[in-house]
Amino acid sequence: MPTILDTQVIDLDFKVNQSEVMDFTSGYFETSDISPALIKSVFQNTGINTRQFISTREWFNKKHSFLDKNKLYVERASELSSKLVRQFNNLEHSKVDNIIFVSSTGLSTPSIDAFMINDLKFNRNISRTPIWGLGCVGGAVGISKAYEYSLAY
Repeated sequence: MPTILDTQVIDLDFKVNQSEVMDFTSGYFETSDISPALIKSVFQNTGINTRQFISTREWFNKKHSFLDKNKLYVERASELSSKLVRQFNNLEHSKVDNIIFVSSTGLSTPSIDAFMINDLKFNRNISRTPIWGLGCVGGAVGISKAYEYSLAY
């Protein structure tokens, strides 16, 4: 039976409490068919107290092009992914044979895991499974794929 042996967490510099996030994101849904009451209930029932961001709250209050937002995502996601992997003390990069990388935030071609593989000098024959576009369920899909890969190999 496959087992998760270790996990790592990165604490970001910019933290916002859940009620504040709910308030400032409500504007994103003004033209949506989703009712404000439903959106509010989603925020209130997640069990999340604090969210972390890669930039200041003021940055999010300004208009940015998709290109600018995505550029920030690629830069910070690449940096933070490598930083996170470096926290695994007993990880021998050359022995890693598969990376399943999940992101629900931005788009990157090549994907963030490819940047990380180059940065950390992973095995060039490594297999990769980048997963994106699934929102919050992406984490569950990533765990499922890791389970399937572990059973198969």
